[in-house]
Amino acid sequence: MTNEEANLIRTIMREEVGNLRGVMREEINAAVYASEQRLNERFELVDQRFERIDQRFERIDERLNHIEATIQPMQEHLILLRAGQRQLQSDVMKVQHDLEQTVAVLNEATIAINDLQAGQRTLEIKLDDHIAIYRRDMQRLTNLVQGIDQRLTRHENTPIDLAHPPAPGSAA
Repeated sequence: MTNEEANLIRTIMREEVGNLRGVMREEINAAVYASEQRLNERFELVDQRFERIDQRFERIDERLNHIEATIQPMQEHLILLRAGQRQLQSDVMKVQHDLEQTVAVLNEATIAINDLQAGQRTLEIKLDDHIAIYRRDMQRLTNLVQGIDQRLTRHENTPIDLAHPPAPGSAA
């Protein structure tokens, strides 16, 4: 083979390699383009999914904002309720203390009333005894007065010489 033939073969080979490269480039470009198309379609699907997820997150954010807006007054009310509870506990403690003092006073009053009632019973018993003694004395006095009245009546009804006989040795 001569140099010319070798150059010719080299030139043909270069053309063929160039053609082959061109065909391979076209095939690779077609494959890359098809892959890009499939990737773009998938990216569009992923983008759509992300958009739906973003919409869901927006709704969740709206709900959270609504919940926060609802909870904020509740927190303020809770603070007020806690303060009110502390005040109520303080008031209950004061009432319990007052109640304990009242119970102590009532216990003392009950003891005093019981003592007074016992004294009243004793006085009633003494009064009943004194009334019985008074009735007995009144009965004796009544009997004595009746006896004196009967004696006076007999004395008045008795003739004077028998009622007042002359004394011995007197001139009558």
